[in-house]
Amino acid sequence: APTMLTLDQIGAKSDQANAKLDQLNTKADSINASTEKRIPVDATHTPADATHQFVISAPGSYYLTGNILATGDAILISANNVTLDLNGFSIILSLGSNKTAVTVTGTHVVVRNGTIRDWGGISGIGLNASLSNTNTFERLSITGCGTGLECGQYCHVQNCFVDSSGSSGISAGNKSVVEDCVANNNPGGNISVGQYSVVRHCIATNSSGSGIFAQDGSVVQDCIGSANGNSGISGTGVLIANCRADGNGTY
Repeated sequence: APTMLTLDQIGAKSDQANAKLDQLNTKADSINASTEKRIPVDATHTPADATHQFVISAPGSYYLTGNILATGDAILISANNVTLDLNGFSIILSLGSNKTAVTVTGTHVVVRNGTIRDWGGISGIGLNASLSNTNTFERLSITGCGTGLECGQYCHVQNCFVDSSGSSGISAGNKSVVEDCVANNNPGGNISVGQYSVVRHCIATNSSGSGIFAQDGSVVQDCIGSANGNSGISGTGVLIANCRADGNGTY
């Protein structure tokens, strides 16, 4: 006949099962750590310099392991051929102003997948790659910064949301592509691109300046510019196709 277990015996078996589960989880964590080829952003692998909390100075694939709460400039990417995955985490200025969350001076750099917020002040910048070319920025949310995202020539900005900057939202240099982005409430202008660039599938609203501004030879298509203080969508020598602009200060 079956034997009934006492509560103590059931508790003991449960403890044994939990102990085995902990062992399996430990082994799984060890396997994951051994197979992870990316490099964590931390004091050991990306040590600070005199100005920045973390410096990426060698090519490779890097990732955040948690939120960064900074009191000064957070991350400098000085190397070429770098991918930085924010891994869904945030880079936040917890004290001070007029600092930069991510500075890029290298080329062929990719920054993706996370949030940059509260980098305020007149010269505070969320992501500054204005002096660097051929870079990609994607799936970023940048809010509450002095300036949102700046990049040089031949850049690709996609699936980004830039909101409530003190000045400009997204600024890209000549021969760049900005697509599938939303820029809202950036008084220095929501989206601007240099010559021979493409802006497509973007929404630019509620700037006291311009919604979307493109320089000579550019194409703006399938975009909306609405409720901006100046123009909704504008540029000289620009092809504008299948766009809507309404409720703006001029057109």
